[in-house]
Amino acid sequence: MLHTSEGAAMAMTDALPHRDEDTALAIRAKTEREAFGMLFDRWLPKIYGYIYRRIGHRETAEDLASRAFEKAYGAIRSFDAKKGSWSSWMYRIATNVLYDHYRSAKDVVLLEEDAAEALPSKEDLNLLVDRGFDAVRVRAAMEGMPERYKSAIALRFFEERTTEEMMEILEVKRGTLAVLMHRSLRALGRRLVERPDA
Repeated sequence: MLHTSEGAAMAMTDALPHRDEDTALAIRAKTEREAFGMLFDRWLPKIYGYIYRRIGHRETAEDLASRAFEKAYGAIRSFDAKKGSWSSWMYRIATNVLYDHYRSAKDVVLLEEDAAEALPSKEDLNLLVDRGFDAVRVRAAMEGMPERYKSAIALRFFEERTTEEMMEILEVKRGTLAVLMHRSLRALGRRLVERPDA
C-alpha cells in the first residue's frame, strides 16, 4: 500500500512531460533517502565519466563528481520535474561544478597519461572535425576554449545529449543553443588549424 506522499508523487509523475524512472526517483528522493541512493548508484558512473572527459585527471574527476552529488542531495527539495528531467538537472549541476572548479583552480592537471582512453573514438570526433584530427589534438584544442563552448561540445558529442536536454542543462533557448554550438565548433576548428602540431 502506498503512503499518501508516495501516491501523490507517483500521480504527479504521471502528468509530467519528462516522465521517466529517474525523474520519479528524484521526486521520491525529496522525502526518501533510499531513492537518492538509487539515483547515486545509477548516475555516478555517467557524471564521473562526463567530468573525467573534461578534466582528464581521475582524482580530480572523483572529487568533482562527489561534489556534484553533494550539491544535488542538498538541493533535491528544489528539484522541479515540471521544469525538466532528472538527467538534465544532474548534468546542469555537474556543469556548474566544472565551471566553479575552473574559476577557482590555479594549476589544474589537464591530461593524465591514460586520458586518451576516455575520449570518444576517432569516428565520433569526425562529427566535429575533418578526418585529419585525432582525439588528443581535439582535447588539447578544447582546453583553451571558454567553458561554455567546452560544455556545449562535450554534452553534444561526448555525452550525446539531445537538443532539448542541452537546453535544460545549459539553461538556454533553442536559438541561443544553435548560436552557441556554431560558435563552439567554429572556435574549435580555428584552434585546430592554428595549432597543427598540438
